[in-house]
Amino acid sequence: RAMSAIARTQPEAVLDHNMFRASRMYSQPVSEAMDQWRPLLLAIFQYYQGKERGGKRMHMEHFCLFCEESGLSSLKTGLSRREARIAFVFAQMETVDDVAKHYNVVTASFLDFCEALCRLVDGMCPPSTSELREFFAEGSGRGHPGVNDQAYALNHPHVYYYFHVPDSEVINNMTPWHGSVIVTPEEAAAEAAEAAGLPSPFTVSTRHPHDSSTAVGGASMAAPKWAWRRRALQFMIPDAMTVVMESLCVRYMQVSTRQMTAQGAGDVAKA
Repeated sequence: RAMSAIARTQPEAVLDHNMFRASRMYSQPVSEAMDQWRPLLLAIFQYYQGKERGGKRMHMEHFCLFCEESGLSSLKTGLSRREARIAFVFAQMETVDDVAKHYNVVTASFLDFCEALCRLVDGMCPPSTSELREFFAEGSGRGHPGVNDQAYALNHPHVYYYFHVPDSEVINNMTPWHGSVIVTPEEAAAEAAEAAGLPSPFTVSTRHPHDSSTAVGGASMAAPKWAWRRRALQFMIPDAMTVVMESLCVRYMQVSTRQMTAQGAGDVAKA
């Protein structure tokens, strides 16, 4: 009876984990991007899964902690703890006995972690380059702890904006997302025309965020709490991964520099 009910259900109501994998993730560009950033991804995974004593897999709470500390869960990305939890669950590839192997049910392997990250970054809808240039030209997003360099902001606008600008200074042209919003052909054409202004190596996807190839195979994660009015401007996974990883490199270098400075000051005080 359950199977017959599923057969009568609309296709978009069925949550297929493999739909995202086949249509968005399993491709040569994504594979190359993951290989490029594998050392950093592995270091992140080992750091956060190591928060569980004796654990070799990552718990959901630690994945959510990573998303919050890295800036993935923020007003600018439109991703929240809810989206992180959904991505974590849908990324688990193993089907196991939830009684005999309960630990594997509630945790993720390194490959699961990579897929969850891909599902998350696939939901990032960036502002246009022209909006960012105007934003930085007006002096917004600077004068806060972190990278305080206008040249860096202009050369790496999306990295700087997403992960170095506080939410209090977010561009104010965001609107609450409603699933009933329909983009007309005229609006889509205008968005695609503006999307051509995205700098290389960023590419453009005109895929509507509500189609069947969404980040979790049709689930509501593709409709973030906040979304840009220009919905056609959407990162492809390799481009979004580049933004996230480059930002993490900058963040970790800043943390290491502060730690070394503090350690040096402590050594001087002891001397």
